[in-house]
Amino acid sequence: MELIIQLVIDTILVIIIAMIFVGILLYWDKNRKSEITDIIDKKILKLKFKRNCFYVVETIIFFSMFIHLGIFIISGLISGEYPGLSLNNGFGGILGIIMSMIFLIILFWFSVPNIIILFQFYECELGRTIVFDKANRTIELYQNNAKTIIRNEDITCVVYHEQKLFAYRGPKEWNYLEIRYFKNSVLIITDLLMGANILSPLEPVFKGVKREYKEKVFNRII
Repeated sequence: MELIIQLVIDTILVIIIAMIFVGILLYWDKNRKSEITDIIDKKILKLKFKRNCFYVVETIIFFSMFIHLGIFIISGLISGEYPGLSLNNGFGGILGIIMSMIFLIILFWFSVPNIIILFQFYECELGRTIVFDKANRTIELYQNNAKTIIRNEDITCVVYHEQKLFAYRGPKEWNYLEIRYFKNSVLIITDLLMGANILSPLEPVFKGVKREYKEKVFNRII
């Protein structure tokens, strides 16, 4: 019971800190963005507080559970009284240790890989804004005080990187788009910005463009 109470308190505190961090990060990121003009009838894609909080909070909750359960299992094994989830009226002995390790592996699967992907996604998305022009089928990329226009005819291939269904971890998806265009350039658009799948709002820009679909268990950016 003490572990559960400590888990709840620690998780709430970390979530509050994370939400403050996300707010500061996005505010700072907003001030870095280039001046954007002529956005009538265009869709602006940029990092938003609500969407990013869902991703960060979900990741932290599972990671907090993973850390607390790991400490609980290790302390139980060291003390030797109740190793892992071994209880007087529950699992006993080696069965308790096995069940503990299964729970620990599950929580690891729901937390650590997502943390790695989250850092990769932020590395791509921070400091930029993407403007989608459906009428002209162009993508305008604003980054580092520079503007890049990607036209439909410039795009050589669009690769949809999606997480395998059986590898699904939590209520949020961790997909991203890889847009290859002229001069071997690549633009990555992640789920932090929008739903990076075949229902992407950028779909009209990809009309007539070669498509590839890749499914991975660990959907990190490569």
